[in-house]
Amino acid sequence: GGAGLTNADVMNSYVLDKLQLMAKKGNSKYKMKPIRMKNGKERYLLLISNENAIQLRQDARFEKHMLSIVEAGHADDPFASGALGVWGNIILQECDYISQFASGDDSYSRNLLLGANAMVLGWAQTSDYTEERRDHNRLLSMACDEIRGQKKLQFDGVDMGVAQIVASNKIG
Repeated sequence: GGAGLTNADVMNSYVLDKLQLMAKKGNSKYKMKPIRMKNGKERYLLLISNENAIQLRQDARFEKHMLSIVEAGHADDPFASGALGVWGNIILQECDYISQFASGDDSYSRNLLLGANAMVLGWAQTSDYTEERRDHNRLLSMACDEIRGQKKLQFDGVDMGVAQIVASNKIG
């Protein structure tokens, strides 16, 4: 539920500052492992609702930060251009599938901060691809199969590498 939340609890650059600390330090028992990028930098991923993305774009500090990235010549960065942006070591990605809930007259989004240990993907068989010609070589039939699975990691009944960041959907 939304106990203790108000429509003033919106997504903004100050929340992002606190998320960076939370992700780096973790809690008394577990720490969120960062995602190591190809360039060696460590990042976290924040999947953010459409409403909360609008709130961030309206935040004056966030706007100044994004303009500084463009002026510094980093606008072509694949992460900066493919995502809502980068704040410190958090990649912000707008997502259509963020879960939402209502509390009274207000609605809230359950944004997700993800680290490298949020999920595991394992293969028992990698892609097995075949082609064969049929009907006197007029048709090409293709098939591909693999055996794999993915699972959100838990340890001692605690979700690992993921934190739910609840924010109001109020825009304006």
